[in-house]
Amino acid sequence: MPNFLLRRFFKALTPNYPYPMLRIREELYEVLPEVTIVDRKYYGPLGRAVFINGEGTWINVVDGFIVVKNVRKFGEKDMLELSQLVPIGYRFMDS
Repeated sequence: MPNFLLRRFFKALTPNYPYPMLRIREELYEVLPEVTIVDRKYYGPLGRAVFINGEGTWINVVDGFIVVKNVRKFGEKDMLELSQLVPIGYRFMDS
């Protein structure tokens, strides 16, 4: 979805509703709402981790990037850094 909709989507997230999920090696992880949406054209496959830095893991989306710092395994409370789970080039795929 376009970045303006991604911003609205993450702003609307509240507890008691499930957070967006990423499937990483057959495990589900919740994307916590503290993400950054970056408007920048990048020509590459959508859904790929293209950069990792102190801000988080940069994932290519339609209008730029979503930068995800922390996730948590579905059903658990402990936060994990996404950069510890996936390398640059990892492709997040629809299931």
